[in-house]
Amino acid sequence: MKNICAMALIGLSGSAMGQVIDGQIVETDYQLIWSNNEGTTFGNNRSEINGIWAYCDTNNLYLGVTGNVQDFNKLELFFDSTAGGQNSLRNDNADVDFNQLNDKLGGLTFDSGFEADYYLTYTVNGDRNEHYTSAAQLNSAGGGPGGFQGGGAYVDGDQIAAGGANGNGYTLGTNQSNVGGVADFGNPNDSDPALVSTGTEIAIPLSELGYTGGLLRLAGFINGGSHDYVSNQIIGGAPAGTGSLGNDMMGNFIDGSLAGIDFNNLAGDQFVTLKVPAPASAVLLGLGGIAATRRRR
Repeated sequence: MKNICAMALIGLSGSAMGQVIDGQIVETDYQLIWSNNEGTTFGNNRSEINGIWAYCDTNNLYLGVTGNVQDFNKLELFFDSTAGGQNSLRNDNADVDFNQLNDKLGGLTFDSGFEADYYLTYTVNGDRNEHYTSAAQLNSAGGGPGGFQGGGAYVDGDQIAAGGANGNGYTLGTNQSNVGGVADFGNPNDSDPALVSTGTEIAIPLSELGYTGGLLRLAGFINGGSHDYVSNQIIGGAPAGTGSLGNDMMGNFIDGSLAGIDFNNLAGDQFVTLKVPAPASAVLLGLGGIAATRRRR
């Protein structure tokens, strides 16, 4: 089992209160939680996850997922924020993207112990001039609220002010200008993914996530345009040489759900820990010796 980086709860930050959510992950409060080392199967600089950055103030999570997401591919994010939730996604959740949360993602299984409580998805079209987000609460018994949260015309730096599945809102900003990061599958990385500083940035109240204390964990991946074909861009990482998972762990494309995906079948943990209960002083648990000081491109 690989080491999981965890960020301690950082006290209320004055800079956080005035932070601009624009897809540029440059605020000094951000800490690198994880960076990718697996080249993307979805096209260099098109749809990839370079790294996960995060910090919390008293009320909010600030999350940066660096790298681009384009061609109507989906950035799928799942938060384990409270007791209970869904280890295998149910097929009776809220209607998201013409019910594809249920029809396509239903049956997908996370690592043992990860139980998703909240779902957020984001997409940018092929021309990079439109973007959209949706979200849903994932109750243990299904049937939680959720749906389309907003979107429209897009240029780098634009925001979506979403109402939130739980009514507490979130702000999503994006910048799709990255030209480095994780290279095409089978080729060497063309730059250090840990240095990429643009992508999808989200400010979301902990109350919107249903956070009730303890660990706050994140799973996710880049998925196909119909939520039905998982790439190898998986938060927490995949073993070296892993190709697209498709929808049955064998990389196949079958017109159906992701019920054949079980992350227990991949080595390591396909999630990261964003927040733990605050100790006497905020401590960042290392990332293979990566310094806590923010590095920029």
